[in-house]
Amino acid sequence: MTAYAPPPSAKAHHPSPWVPVLASTKFDCRVQIRVSSGKAQDEAAALNTAWLAATVLRCRLGAPIRIPFYSPVSFNEIPTTSPAPQITPFEMGETHIGAFTTRVCDLEKEGIQWLKEMLPSATHLFSDLRFRRFLTLSDTAQWAHSPEAGCIMVWTALEVFFDLSDKQDKTKAISRCLSKYLASERSEYDKIFPLVRKQYQHRGSAVHAGASLENSDVAQTFRLANVVLQQCLIQRELPAT
Repeated sequence: MTAYAPPPSAKAHHPSPWVPVLASTKFDCRVQIRVSSGKAQDEAAALNTAWLAATVLRCRLGAPIRIPFYSPVSFNEIPTTSPAPQITPFEMGETHIGAFTTRVCDLEKEGIQWLKEMLPSATHLFSDLRFRRFLTLSDTAQWAHSPEAGCIMVWTALEVFFDLSDKQDKTKAISRCLSKYLASERSEYDKIFPLVRKQYQHRGSAVHAGASLENSDVAQTFRLANVVLQQCLIQRELPAT
C-alpha cells in the first residue's frame, strides 16, 4: 500500500487515503521526480529518464538512492485520482549494496547543479552500446543477492567500459587502464594502481574460490565504479580502446 502522510503517533496507522501497490517492502519516499515534456511521451521513456537521473545522483551522493515505484500521475494527485492509477514497483529490492556514507542526505545546490549538468551527458552517452552495457551492469550490481555477486558484476561492468573482455591478463590490464583513467599525474597513478589490483584480486577470490569480501572492499569496488562514471559524465566520452 502507499500512504500520503505520516502516522500521527508512533503506534498509529498512516491516515487514509491508501492506494494498493504490488510490493512487500517498506519505504519512506522523500523526493518525487516528475518527468514532463512538451510532447507525448511513453511510460518507458519517462521511466528511463527518471532512472538516469537517479543513477547520475547515485554516483555522486553517499546515500542509497532508489526509485521504489512509478506512477502515471504525480504523487500528490494519486489519492484523488479516479479510477486509482496503477502504481508499479521498480527498485524494490530488499538489498542495496554500495559505497554509502549516510542513510539519508539533503540534495544541496551543488547536487542539483551536478544533476542539471550531467543528466544531458548521461542521455548523450546512453546511445553508445558500450556505455549502456557498463551503466546497466554497474547499476544492476547494487541489487545483487550478495555483496560478492554485486562486486563481480561491477568488475564485469568495468571490463566492458575499458573494452577488456578478451584480454588475457585482466588484472594487469584493468589496473593499468583504470589507474590511467583516474590519475591526473604519475604520483596518483602509483597510488591507484595497487588499490585497483588488490580489489580485482579480491574479485578473483570470490569468483574462483567462493571467498567472502570485507565490507570495506565491497564499498571500495563500488566507489571505483562511481568515480569512473563521474569522470565519464564530465568528459562526455568513453576512453579510447
